Amino acid sequence: MNGIVIAAETEANSTITASGVIECFNSIVEFIQNIGLVIGVLAAAVIVILSIVNIKRQANKFTEEQLSGLKSNGKYIPGIFVELNESKEILRYFLYRKKWKHRIIRKFNYIYNNVYGDILKKGTTEQGLKFHLSPFTKTEDIVKAVGSCVEYHSRFRERKVKLKPEYQESEVLFEIIHYPYSEALEELENESKAAAYDYLVLTGSAGNGKTNLLCSIADLAMKVGQAVVFLNSREIDTDVDTYILNRLNIHKWLIKHKRLYFHFVNAILRLWRKKLFILIDAINENDRYVSCFHTEKILFSGSIQR
Repeated sequence: MNGIVIAAETEANSTITASGVIECFNSIVEFIQNIGLVIGVLAAAVIVILSIVNIKRQANKFTEEQLSGLKSNGKYIPGIFVELNESKEILRYFLYRKKWKHRIIRKFNYIYNNVYGDILKKGTTEQGLKFHLSPFTKTEDIVKAVGSCVEYHSRFRERKVKLKPEYQESEVLFEIIHYPYSEALEELENESKAAAYDYLVLTGSAGNGKTNLLCSIADLAMKVGQAVVFLNSREIDTDVDTYILNRLNIHKWLIKHKRLYFHFVNAILRLWRKKLFILIDAINENDRYVSCFHTEKILFSGSIQR
C-alpha cells in the first residue's frame, strides 16, 4: 500500500517538473519575442527620428545638386539679377515671413502717422477701419487691415466716402491725393499677402529670369538656415510629396505614411523656427496634375501662356 502511494507521488512530481520546464520555456520564448518587438520598435523610431532630424541636410544637399546643374548649363548665374516689378523683394517677405512682419507694420503706421492720418482717424464714419497696427497684430489681420484701407482710398477716388460733418471739407483733399495712398497701400498689400500665404505663383513670359530668380531665392533660403527643395516640374511623375521623399531617399515605410511624416517634420522644424520650402520651376510645363498637401511653404513659377 505504501509502495503504491510512493509511486503515485513520484509520477505527480514528474508531471509537475515537466510542466514547470514547459512554462519556463514558454516564458523564455515570450521574453525573446518581447525583446524582438522592442528592438523593432526602437529601430523604427531611430529611422523616423533620423529621417526627421536630417530632413534639412538631405533637402539642402539635393537642392545644391539641382542648382549646380543649372549653373553648369547657364540657367543660373549667381550674382546676376535684374529686378522686375520688385518680385525679389516680395519673395523676401515670403521667405522671412514673421521677421519682416514688423517692417509691414512700421510702413503701414508711417502712412497715417501725420496730420492727414489724424483727420482720417477722427473724421471717418466707417466701422472696422484701422489706421494703426500694434506689433502683436497677426499676419492675417494685417492683410485684412491693409486691404480695407486700399478699398477705402479707392472709394475716395470715386467720391463715395463721407467724413463726419466737421471734417467734410477734407473730403476733396483725399479725393485729390488718393494716388500716393493707393500706391503705398497696394505695395504693402502685396508684401503682407506674401508674408501670410503658404504658397506663391511667380509668372511671366519665357526668358525673363524666373528660374534664375528662384535659384537665387533657394540660395538665400539655405544661407539663412531653412530647409529647401528645388524641383523642376517636368521631372515630377507623381504627387509632389511622394516625389520629394523618393528623391531624398526617405525610407519606403515612411513614404507610405507621408502625411504623418510631414506632420512630424513640420513640427520639428517649427521648434527650430524653420520651415520646409518647396520651389517648383516651370509648373506650367508638367502635363500631369501636380499636388502638394503636406509641406508648409510652396513657391511655383511658370511662363504666361500666350
